[in-house]
Amino acid sequence: MEIHYDEKVAELISDNSCFGDTTILLKQSYNAYLREDYAISFITLYPVIDSFVSHWYTSIDGEVKISPNKHIKSLEKKDKDDIKKAHKKIKETLNSGERNALELLFISYALHAYSLMNSNKGHYGFKRHHALHGSLQYTRIQRQDCIKLFFCLYSLYCSRDIPKNKYMSFDEK
Repeated sequence: MEIHYDEKVAELISDNSCFGDTTILLKQSYNAYLREDYAISFITLYPVIDSFVSHWYTSIDGEVKISPNKHIKSLEKKDKDDIKKAHKKIKETLNSGERNALELLFISYALHAYSLMNSNKGHYGFKRHHALHGSLQYTRIQRQDCIKLFFCLYSLYCSRDIPKNKYMSFDEK
């Protein structure tokens, strides 16, 4: 993942129509990463991930366009729980040979990581609340933590063509 980091960051930053105002946070995160200021790099990714998922969730076609004219607040707990339920349903019903299932599995795990970031348990030290409200030991954040969190965002970005209604209404065939 590390050898593709620069290339993937450039790809996301160049998609201003998708990330809009949060592009500045992506740039700041990447600049902090290059300076080896991993705590700042890590923390600045959370609002980008949150904004991306919230815009994806409220879109009809899965197309994410973050703009100052479209103010969307972070997802409610109920919405995050709905994502968790859909993830569980998909995980329990997938047949490994189906192309559609592989696409849904990909988004399912990216969204599962997102829901764990917002859960009471956290996600292997990636709990959003701890990172943004000072309960994390920032000196322990390492280069690979930034890379993992960034690639969670990139995984979500790659799955932007799957609209919420398709993901949330997945049924076993």
